[in-house]
Order: sequence, then structure tokens, then C-alpha cells
Amino acid sequence: MQFNYYTNGVGGHEYMYDLGFDASEDFHTYAFEWKEDSITWYVDGKEAYKATENLPVTPGKIMMNAWNGIGVDSWLKAFDGTVPLTAEYEWARFTAAE
Repeated sequence: MQFNYYTNGVGGHEYMYDLGFDASEDFHTYAFEWKEDSITWYVDGKEAYKATENLPVTPGKIMMNAWNGIGVDSWLKAFDGTVPLTAEYEWARFTAAE
């Protein structure tokens, strides 16, 4: 799984996280908490990664998607379209910070 964020429209903060399981076999809970001094990502309620440097200070957007890997052919291999590319969500929720 990839965790990422953009600061002033610039990425480069990608972090690849090994889930330790096949995410396609069951639903799981993914979350993140964006604070002034950190962004923390969670998988099934457990902290998976925390970013503390060069954090965004402007409003952002939430994205959930299936990515075909364009741009990383060197390690993912090119997407040839012969298999379906799908994502399924059981639920999504946004809770604003107080």
C-alpha cells in the first residue's frame, strides 16, 4: 500500500507499506489523522506510518482509488488492460478535527 501527501502541489512523500496480508481477500479499515505536526496512517486500527516533515498547511482532498501504476513501470510492469482494475468500498467516513 502507498501512503502519500502533497505540500504546495509537490509530492515526493510516497511511502510503500507492506500490509502483511492480501488486501483483496477481505475488507479492512484504513484511516489517517492529519494534525498540525504529523499525518498518521492506520491499518485496521494500528498505526502503520507517521510523517512529520514538510507537511501541508493548506486544505487538501481525500482520494481512494485503484491505480493502474502508470509511471512506475520499472517495478510494477506496464498495465496491459487484460485484467479488470477495480476497487470496492464497504463504507467511507470523514470526521473533521475539532
